[in-house]
Amino acid sequence: MSCLQNSNPHQSKTLGFSFIEVLVTLALMSGSYLIIFSGQQFITASITRQERELKELLKISDQHELEMALLYSEVDE
Repeated sequence: MSCLQNSNPHQSKTLGFSFIEVLVTLALMSGSYLIIFSGQQFITASITRQERELKELLKISDQHELEMALLYSEVDE
């Protein structure tokens, strides 16, 4: 109890976090979460688009190979 009476009142204010510090921390954390989430969404959309383009290219390649096989089979006859 004598320790509390002799303590400086300015010291007791610096022992904990202030409300503004908590708000800034929460804002930084929510901003980080938003950046991570939007980055993940962008990567997912990009991968989905690339898979779709790859399937289209494979389909076109297969069609081209069939056309070439038919063309060369006609030349051989």
